[in-house]
Amino acid sequence: MSAEITKITLNDEFVEPREVSEILSAVSDQKIILEKGGYVFKASIVDTHLYLGLRPCFLGDRKIYHYDLTLPVDSLFTLSGNFNSNGTITMLFELAKRHVDKLSRKELESKICACALELARFFIGNGIPGGMALDTASQLFLEHSNLFDSIPQTLAELAEAKIEIIEE
Repeated sequence: MSAEITKITLNDEFVEPREVSEILSAVSDQKIILEKGGYVFKASIVDTHLYLGLRPCFLGDRKIYHYDLTLPVDSLFTLSGNFNSNGTITMLFELAKRHVDKLSRKELESKICACALELARFFIGNGIPGGMALDTASQLFLEHSNLFDSIPQTLAELAEAKIEIIEE
């Protein structure tokens, strides 16, 4: 994973970092998040480029799902999740089936967790509160990876975690 994200594609458009900060600040506003029913996201990081799809959970009377979001990149996996209206974040992954046999399970889990750490750092650096709790499903995934000394409970704990990238 990269040390710093330098390019950002948001909802299929290249954007400046300040634009993302403004949008993510709104995502963390409790009044806005309740009004929108939360936000759904899908993300992939390739080198120093973050590809991020982000939409309110409801557009008018239409519910938005992860599969409604597309990213203009072919990657091994994407992180999908929600900024939930209860103030938590869900962060899980979707594996591209065509890549299933390319890595061992441990290697894949380490890459997914490293990407989750990088995404957590990016979110915090751009307006999402570090104290936002990871939901139970996200914590269980991190626990089952066996890559963490202690299981992160918040976005900040995830961003600060140290893991070893496994290359087999």
